[in-house]
Amino acid sequence: MVRRYRLWIGVGLALGLWISRPLMASEICINEVLYDPVGADQGSEFVELYNSSNHAVSLEGWTLEAGNGASQGDWRLQWCGATGQAIAPGGFFLIAGEQVVANADVRTNLTLQNGPDAVRLCVAGGVADRIGWGDLAYAEYYEGAPAPDVPSGWALARIPDGNDTGSNASDFVSRPLPTPRAPNAPRWALLLTEELWDPPLVDTGSTTRLSVTLSNLGAQAVDLATFHWEMATDAGPLEPLVELSGLLEANQSQLFHWELCGSAETAVSSLRLALLGPPGLMDEVEMSIRVGRGSVLISEVQYDPVRGEGEWVELHNISDQTVSLDGWRLVDASGRATLLGPGGADLYPGGRLLVAQDSQGIRSRWVDLSTDLIVERRGPWPSLNNAVDRSLGYADQVLLLDSSGVPSDYVRYRPGDLDGQGVSLERWIEGGRLVDPFRLVPCSSAGGATPGGSSWLAETGDSGSLWLNPHPDPFCPDRAGAERLCRIPVPASGAADTRVTADVFSMAGRRVATLAAAADVAGATVLVWDGRSATGRRLPTGLYLVRIAIHSSRADGEQTVIRPLTLVRG
Repeated sequence: MVRRYRLWIGVGLALGLWISRPLMASEICINEVLYDPVGADQGSEFVELYNSSNHAVSLEGWTLEAGNGASQGDWRLQWCGATGQAIAPGGFFLIAGEQVVANADVRTNLTLQNGPDAVRLCVAGGVADRIGWGDLAYAEYYEGAPAPDVPSGWALARIPDGNDTGSNASDFVSRPLPTPRAPNAPRWALLLTEELWDPPLVDTGSTTRLSVTLSNLGAQAVDLATFHWEMATDAGPLEPLVELSGLLEANQSQLFHWELCGSAETAVSSLRLALLGPPGLMDEVEMSIRVGRGSVLISEVQYDPVRGEGEWVELHNISDQTVSLDGWRLVDASGRATLLGPGGADLYPGGRLLVAQDSQGIRSRWVDLSTDLIVERRGPWPSLNNAVDRSLGYADQVLLLDSSGVPSDYVRYRPGDLDGQGVSLERWIEGGRLVDPFRLVPCSSAGGATPGGSSWLAETGDSGSLWLNPHPDPFCPDRAGAERLCRIPVPASGAADTRVTADVFSMAGRRVATLAAAADVAGATVLVWDGRSATGRRLPTGLYLVRIAIHSSRADGEQTVIRPLTLVRG
């Protein structure tokens, strides 16, 4: 999702923003540090420098080092200033990881510890500045007294910018919302941040919820009744904007929600949400939200691989144009992301590529898999959960973002009885078309997955002749190379309140398995059977009957069909 934050503070207000500042021990100082981001630290940490002088300063040869407070003299190089790198007078210089949403001057993976630890800035063999946090035992890691150890997601920041009395404890204040490459605490400062689209894109005819946080980063409380919202969007109607009222105290935040409806008229929509108030004081956030799925889809997810294989996600280009995946991201529900490219990132029309946790592991598991099908990636792997997270209602989410941050596709999965332990989940893509954006079906292949290859659902082309018919028939799950699962595609009924019940009976009329029990379905679906009874017992060779009942409130009521199915063992 594209995000851009801007903060305006008018001249009339700015005149009273800054208080007198003591003399600096150095013109360049460490101004703000985020050492313990929410979620995975790698790629999300940053260190901000500040120039308190009235002239630009070259940073060539300057170094940033991280200190391990558990032992003496343990400093590790994090960054070294290169030719041409400089910091403007009264300006900021941001050294940040790949996941930090800010205009960084340097992108590098910092390795800062969560405390007690330290960071120091060195030039010409000397220490220009240092900050230590937590219960440090060695004086080399802090100035005066160490700053406090802050909660996850909070930053340590000088208030005001550049303030240096020689004591980390006095100079640095814990801040609940980091402000990389922006002033730390003016007198008045309101900041809008885009919290979440849930779900991350809106399918045509459905809704998504936008949650936006309004934070007061200033030193004084703000009367919200003096502000109002302004919104411009081409994505469809929004629920009425929430009225602003009450005081928003310093260092406090408030969450606001809106519902956005998707329409079929536009594929990618922009939205601008502005907070307008007294002259010179406002903020806005601009973002993009996709309506409908993109041309590159998530076609298969291996979230529970066999030992040594590693997790992987298969991407499928359903368009007639080559798509470069360079700069695209794959993100899990926790926000952990991996960056695709730069090599081998072209996805050809109708083609598939694999994003793998372990490229060697997946090739050792699938020896015939071409290395050209594995796209290069950088950064941490978005580890996929194997069990349902009760707070989410699903195990994990796999989100695919294009190079501009706009979602192309996402899936949310809940492990079932037939998938996991090497059996992947496949998307229902049929004839180059996504039949059901929410449906994930256990892979029926004998190997448990089809990395880089088409699934049965993708190869059917037109399921019209397959509706309500078991496939394969006869079903031989024990034979080498045969499909493990029998599938029965069920068409959409056209009614919103549709329920499907499906049972397997022996020729004696005894029900031996249930595939669906009055399950609510919103469209077409796929029933899956593994040849076992309801208790997990392997059923013997024989002819079985599958009874499928589709019930809706429409005039035609309930439709019932019975299909024969031959199960062959051995």
